[in-house]
Amino acid sequence: LKIRSLLTTENLFLNKYYWLVCLTLPFLLACLSLDAFYFAWLLPICMFDFASTFFNYANHKNLPGSYTSFATSNTGKSVNNKLLWIISLGEAWHNNHHHNPKNYNFKIKWWEFDPSSYIINVIKR
Repeated sequence: LKIRSLLTTENLFLNKYYWLVCLTLPFLLACLSLDAFYFAWLLPICMFDFASTFFNYANHKNLPGSYTSFATSNTGKSVNNKLLWIISLGEAWHNNHHHNPKNYNFKIKWWEFDPSSYIINVIKR
């Protein structure tokens, strides 16, 4: 089985092992220790949810370090942010994403660095 085939939506959510892990792992962690459940399961989920919501908000507001490469009024006001790209692994090039949503590489200018695209390239192989 290739990793690429497992990561497709059709295979992932229909796979019985996916649901087995999703349902039993938190239960086992809670039985083992409530601290393990909290620090290994619940807290990372909450942190990821907060981070994704924050980046979505920040990439649609004119914050310090923001600039616009393309006019994207049909999809809402989106901006790129030079200050957030380091901690967002390239997701801060949000205006580039709105300009070309089908392209997984958000880099447009030579100095924009998108580490996520390198990870996707490794998985595509």
